[in-house]
Amino acid sequence: MRTLIVDDDMVSRRVLLEILKPYGECQQAASGREALAAFTSCLDSKPFDLVMLDIQMPDIDGQETLAAIRAIEARRGVPPQLGVKVIMATVNTDQTSIFTAFRNQCEAYLIKPVSSEAVMVNLEQFGLVPWSRGARGSEN
Repeated sequence: MRTLIVDDDMVSRRVLLEILKPYGECQQAASGREALAAFTSCLDSKPFDLVMLDIQMPDIDGQETLAAIRAIEARRGVPPQLGVKVIMATVNTDQTSIFTAFRNQCEAYLIKPVSSEAVMVNLEQFGLVPWSRGARGSEN
């Protein structure tokens, strides 16, 4: 699995990196502009399977970044169900932000601090990692 972690906060990027690096290659971006450059540069060779995206960032925020990613995919003829999986990981809890993210076609919306269990549940639902009882914590 190839993941792009996008957050202007270095600590948040490190936390997500620790959760995701056991499952494949991770690249980091500190802004929406960096994220779009990384996303575009990899489309023809090794596209990302997952984008973990913060909303509150300088220059291009996460909502605009998500809309731009979906527009790039649409121009390339990528059907929505085959696009990169996007999980918004943010402190924004307001309804407008959540509705906008889903209107822009994110697959999931997690509130920070993000738990590894919440991330794993989504990755399993998306088929990006196999279901693993251990990844879910202490289930019986």
